[in-house]
Amino acid sequence: MAVTAYSAPGDEERIRAAGAQAYVSKPISVMRFAQTVEDLLKPGAPDPGELTRDRHPGRNPGSA
Repeated sequence: MAVTAYSAPGDEERIRAAGAQAYVSKPISVMRFAQTVEDLLKPGAPDPGELTRDRHPGRNPGSA
């Protein structure tokens, strides 16, 4: 999850392409932040480790 001051057009796409599963820009809405965290923790949400391994082969211990 990225919490950032970047909010120009294209920033969210660039941040997600770098591996973030979620994006919240400042100023932070507490309700939006809490909902985003809740969504990430729901059963069936993508495993962050799996996404990292897919995007960055060889950068994680134990990866091929």
